[in-house]
Amino acid sequence: MHNLMKRCPKYPFNKVDEKQQNLCFKSEEDGQKNSGSVIWKFDQTLCRQYCARMFIMDEVPFRVVEHEGFRDFCNMMHPKFQVPFRFNITKDCMEIYLEEKDKLFKYFKSFNQRVSLTTDIWTSRQNLSYLCLTVHFVDDEWKLHKRILNFTPIPSYSGDVIGKCIENTCLSGE
Repeated sequence: MHNLMKRCPKYPFNKVDEKQQNLCFKSEEDGQKNSGSVIWKFDQTLCRQYCARMFIMDEVPFRVVEHEGFRDFCNMMHPKFQVPFRFNITKDCMEIYLEEKDKLFKYFKSFNQRVSLTTDIWTSRQNLSYLCLTVHFVDDEWKLHKRILNFTPIPSYSGDVIGKCIENTCLSGE
């Protein structure tokens, strides 16, 4: 009976205050023990951003959000989280890409070192050609970094087309 009352939308005491915060205990991170407690509040926007970052970092296909297992998992983790549609995840990932690209170009403007650009061309199963432009650089702490600046379809393998693509990408950061 208790579970039924929890699920019943007409039960008057089943209302949850949206502004209510939760008390959480932090787990061990980076080898440091954190025994303190933290006040945590659910944020749909932040959860969507982290969901998009997961899709980027783990290279998960966007259609996974439509799978019943993923939806059940998200609902179990936090019932208030509204799992976004595939189109919204794609849009969120594109926004993250543009933000990161903007940060990278700002970093390069204050950067007094050289960078190396590499290109790679792939052909899809549909016989479409794509160019991937990657920048390689060493930061102030002598760590080598690699970032994809652009991934775009190209009509042909000619040097003029490839050069124009590189030029457009580099000029888009100005």
